[in-house]
Amino acid sequence: MSNNTVDKQRERILEALIVGPLTSIQAIKNLDILRPAARVFELRGKGYNIHTHWDIDYILGRPHRVASYVMLNDNFKA
Repeated sequence: MSNNTVDKQRERILEALIVGPLTSIQAIKNLDILRPAARVFELRGKGYNIHTHWDIDYILGRPHRVASYVMLNDNFKA
């Protein structure tokens, strides 16, 4: 990604959440966002209704807690 400012990271998360759920692993690998939880926190502060669901994912054979983020339809911003 050529522009990795915090604003651009939030934009990429929003674009992904409009399509569907986004895991923290997907945000790190596919969207080049090192701290997705921080960006989601900031988006919530801007009024977006984003729900976090926690799962266990096995990475390299070891369990890790992974967040899955979902934008709830009742609060899409125009």
